[in-house]
Amino acid sequence: MIKRDKPIADVFPDVEPVQSPDLAAPPPDYFDAPDYSKPVREIVYRDLLTGEAHTFLLSISPQRVDQFVCTVDGKPWLQKAGWSRILAGLRKAVPRFSQFA
Repeated sequence: MIKRDKPIADVFPDVEPVQSPDLAAPPPDYFDAPDYSKPVREIVYRDLLTGEAHTFLLSISPQRVDQFVCTVDGKPWLQKAGWSRILAGLRKAVPRFSQFA
């Protein structure tokens, strides 16, 4: 490590510090807080052979914005789950949708 006797501004007095253009700009506008009472995603599974349709409503979890509260046909299913867990549950439940009825 180099040991300096003087501050760098004293060594180069004629050099102006360069300010990053990103820091000179105002901060970006971030999105508003989501409304946790409304569903934000809807997955509809419709079996054309039997005519059954099941609706999955996903609302953002109040604890984490990357997880959802999931209901199936108005009944609670998963309280806190990410996309992977929801899609895995849907994949496993497709052959036996009688568990939701």
